[in-house]
Amino acid sequence: MSLLEAAHANSAVKRGLTLLGIVAGVRPLIGPHSASVEISTRCNYHCLMCPYHSPLADKVPRPGTDFMDLALAAQVFKEVSKLGAKIVNFGHRGEPMMHPDFASIIRLATGEGIQTRVFTNGSMLSERRILELIDAGLTWLVVSLVGATSDSYVAIHPEASKETFGHVLDSLALLQRLKRKTGSRTPNLELRFIATKDSHPEVAEMVNLGIKFGADRVYLSPFRYRQDGNVGTLAPSWDEERLTVERLQEMAPMVAMSGLQINPEELAVYHRYGPVSQTFPCYASWVEMNIEVDGNVTFCVRSRTSVGNIKERSLRDIWLGSRYNALRRLARKPDIRPRIMECDCDRCCLFYVNWQVTRRLATFGLVPKINGVENGISRQENGSTTVVGDGLAASGSHAQ
Repeated sequence: MSLLEAAHANSAVKRGLTLLGIVAGVRPLIGPHSASVEISTRCNYHCLMCPYHSPLADKVPRPGTDFMDLALAAQVFKEVSKLGAKIVNFGHRGEPMMHPDFASIIRLATGEGIQTRVFTNGSMLSERRILELIDAGLTWLVVSLVGATSDSYVAIHPEASKETFGHVLDSLALLQRLKRKTGSRTPNLELRFIATKDSHPEVAEMVNLGIKFGADRVYLSPFRYRQDGNVGTLAPSWDEERLTVERLQEMAPMVAMSGLQINPEELAVYHRYGPVSQTFPCYASWVEMNIEVDGNVTFCVRSRTSVGNIKERSLRDIWLGSRYNALRRLARKPDIRPRIMECDCDRCCLFYVNWQVTRRLATFGLVPKINGVENGISRQENGSTTVVGDGLAASGSHAQ
């Protein structure tokens, strides 16, 4: 049995081989765990917190096409499946449901045995669309909300009204009714809330919406993009983030009884270590691949650095190629990574992956143990600042 076949057969083997490849530091031993596939760059919203469509954000370059064509999508899914990825995430710069052949896209992916997860604002959900998604075999429907009330929702979505918010909630209830009617267990429902300086007090309301509408998971994250024009003005303060974490932790025992999954540990990690995430090595490129609407493959979902294009080379050749591997090595050097990779996040949205990998490697003494963060500064026990990277610890000052 080859390494790839072994990884296909056992997720624990896959995680172990991924870590082994990271330790060796030459190239991955297996393919990515997941792939982010952008099928649309168009969006019907201009959410204020969006780094691409917000009127507060800096203008970013746009590709020459709005939608991924079906032939290219079929090629992507076939090659992603051969690489061993278990799930495809649809999102990135646009609203996936604006794709004119959205249901066909999902069928192509599920036909390759891949789990599918769609990130959507939920405004385009209807009975016809939901039935199409059930029939196509969508695994996860992730509906992104910012606030849990009509007032906070309208405040962050310039085009939306209180009726729009009501439509999204009605669609969540309709989803559950249609799943029961068709006898389908999927798509699973995740509600994803972004805590801004204005919406962070609504933690209880956010969780209760998940319980009310039968969600499988409620995911909270603090607003992180702080380098896109004036978008950063929406971010909560350190203390406001702390209150968000504490509120979710307080609700955890009650929520556990309902069967709803929430993410208090991950939220706490983001709060405690997120402000210094740029001082940690980046391992995201060992576990995820990002394919854009025109077939371009970028180093990560928030990087503009290209590592190839599926129209010119296979995803396998790109994944194992010299350029990708050279960038993976550079990504482990926090002092130069932002300049080389064009990372534009103040706090990396994939940081939890990096934190988990670093923690596992530290267990075996391969990198220094991660120590605490207080008020946005990571400190060792002797008071100096911790910078984890390539098995070395350095000192410096890293404020929020």
